[in-house]
Order: sequence, then C-alpha cells, then structure tokens
Amino acid sequence: MESEPVNIFHVLSEELWVKILKYLPQMELLKLSTVSKAFHAQAMDPALWKSLELLLGQYNLLAQQALLQRCTGLLHLKFVASSMWNGIEGMTKNAMATLVSILIEKCKHLRTVEIINYPFIGQPYFRRQLINSSNCTVTQTTDYRLNPPGYQIVWIPDSPDTYNTKDIEFHQVGTTDHYRKGKPYKIMRNPGSSIISINFNTSVERLSSVTISLNHCRTTSDGVVCLTVNGRPAEQRENGGFGKMVIMAPRFNFGWESFDVSLDLIQDGINKITLLLDSTSPGVYWLSDVKIQKVFR
Repeated sequence: MESEPVNIFHVLSEELWVKILKYLPQMELLKLSTVSKAFHAQAMDPALWKSLELLLGQYNLLAQQALLQRCTGLLHLKFVASSMWNGIEGMTKNAMATLVSILIEKCKHLRTVEIINYPFIGQPYFRRQLINSSNCTVTQTTDYRLNPPGYQIVWIPDSPDTYNTKDIEFHQVGTTDHYRKGKPYKIMRNPGSSIISINFNTSVERLSSVTISLNHCRTTSDGVVCLTVNGRPAEQRENGGFGKMVIMAPRFNFGWESFDVSLDLIQDGINKITLLLDSTSPGVYWLSDVKIQKVFR
C-alpha cells in the first residue's frame, strides 16, 4: 500500500521556513518563487526582504517595480547604477516617479535609501517625497572616475596634464601606473600649482552632511595638499571661522580617508572641492579615487 505524499509546507512552521530561507541569496529566493504558488508565498515573505539592493539599468525596470510592491517590510534600500545606466537616461524621470510612488505606498517602514552613482532618484522632488512620507534618510554617493576606461597614460616630466572632464578639472597633474601596474593614478608634483577640482551639484534643503573620501598616498617624500570648498579654506576653527585645511595622506601605500565638509561652505547648486599641492610641500602626492557622499534627513 502506497503512503500518502507528505506536504512539506505543513511539516515546518512559517517561522522555521523563514529561518531556513534566510540563508539563500535574494536572487535564489526569486528563482525559488517561480517553482510553485506555495514556494512563491514562502520565498516572498516580507521578513526575508527587509534589505534590498537594486542594480538599475541592468535588469527589467518593471520587474524591479513589481518586486518592490511585494517588499512591504522593507527597511533598507540601495540603488546602484549599472554600467548600462546611460542607456535608460531618457526614461528615467517617469520611471523614477513610479518607483518613488511604489516606495511611498507599499514600503511604509522604510528607514534608509542609499543611492550609488545614480543622480535621478536623488533629485530634490523625489527625495523630498521620500523623506516627508517615510521619515527615512536618503544617502547619495557619487564615485568620480579620475581615469576613465581607455584613458592613455601620459607623463611628460616638463609638461604635466592640464585638462577638464565633465566633473573634474586637472591642472599640472600627471597620470602614471609606475608603482601600481594596470591601475593608473594621478600624481601632483608641482607645489603651488598642481590642482585637482571636483564639481558636484546639491540642494541644501534637508541636507545633513557632506563627506569627501579620498584614496590617496603622500608617498615617502611627504606630499602635502590643501583642501578648499568653493574657494574657501575648509578647516573649521573653534571660534566658528575657517582656516587652511592641510591633508597628510597615508605614507607608504594608498588608503581611504574621509573628511567632513562644513555645511556653512556648501551652496545650493554647483559646488567645487579643490585639492592643491601646497606651496611648501616637500614631495609629490598621489590620488587614485574620489567619492562624495551627501546625506539628507
């Protein structure tokens, strides 16, 4: 006599299913949800979707919107622009308006939204809607590419680079990979005249903090740079004034360091952060990567 098949969904409690499925990556949960209606219900349990990272521009946007509609228990959301994001720039405004509407309607417990290299979702109108409706914190981070793909390394000792890109200005700055083959970096070696400026746009409405992060090295020759914001010294004094901000990077290798920028120096619209090789610098300074993070509450 054949035994009756066992329904595994009745053997384990809902709590046990959640504990088991928590070990699966979210992409695997999505695959599991297509097996059957029962597995769909288990795999899409809101308890499994409290944090979510969406890679915008790589996957179907409608599918991502449908997924967000099911994440009613979502607490932390991260948007990351894929390398294909430029291809969807034209449809961004309407798509992002729909996406923000879904977040407001369905994700009522949302606490943090992090935006990486994707400016459109961070526009003031969308950001204001998110903060006012969900009381969440919106963090917007931009990675600045000092050496775009295919950039030709140029280093002529008597004629360093002077050129501009969309968001970065270089004056008497060279490019080399001498000590880091295949990973070029900028080298500033003319005291008082080697300059790198990074331009960024921001609204001051609900702005809580601005931080610049540098992956840099002062080398064993102790290169010293000064940081200014919109042409003003960036070191805030105890008396409320500002003085010269001197940066001493890690000495023997590249390392990340972060510096808070006083909101008193930030203006609505375009801002400029400038690194100048100090006129008294005894040596060169290397810069590999730059990030600027803005937090809105």
